[in-house]
Amino acid sequence: MPFIHYANREVILKVVYSGPALSGKTTNLEKLHAILPNKESRQFLIVPTANERTLFFDFLNVADTLERNFKVRCHAYTVPGQVIYKEARKVVLRGADGIVMVYDSQATAETANKAALEELIVFLREQGQDPNSLPIVIQYNKRDLPDILPISTLEAELNPWKAPFIEAIAIEGKGVLETFDAISKSTKESALRSSADQKGSPPWFRE
Repeated sequence: MPFIHYANREVILKVVYSGPALSGKTTNLEKLHAILPNKESRQFLIVPTANERTLFFDFLNVADTLERNFKVRCHAYTVPGQVIYKEARKVVLRGADGIVMVYDSQATAETANKAALEELIVFLREQGQDPNSLPIVIQYNKRDLPDILPISTLEAELNPWKAPFIEAIAIEGKGVLETFDAISKSTKESALRSSADQKGSPPWFRE
């Protein structure tokens, strides 16, 4: 469920970029921060390890469109992909309103991709969330590299939800904005549907 900040009249949605280590999660948020306008109005935090991988999360705060009386704001995080940060991934995923699964398209990443998918499903179920009802967007990243698997293979192995997917070259910014637009739209629509009462609109949008 979204967090409602009544004092600021904001509906805050939490989107988590998940996936294996080095799949491009951090790159997505870095490029997104550079692409979107009004950078001075957003917060961006990177907490790196000594080898420059993400330790805990990246934080991106983006003001979205005005919905009646409230503004919709999206908080985007990444999970640390390394195996040793399993507990940190659980913390970041807790309470997610939507998820982007960032996969490495290379054949050498096939095992890591599958492990990340299986772990995500387990974590969500442990936290009482249904992976089949949560808004999810798939990003198949690194499509510019030579040893990549075809989309048909990736879809069969890594997209049990038949969720929307986007091909990307995140390091060049390709597919980054499209991915964020897709997950922010589906997450917002899901939040509005789940919060609507019999009158057809969430109570916080009515005076």
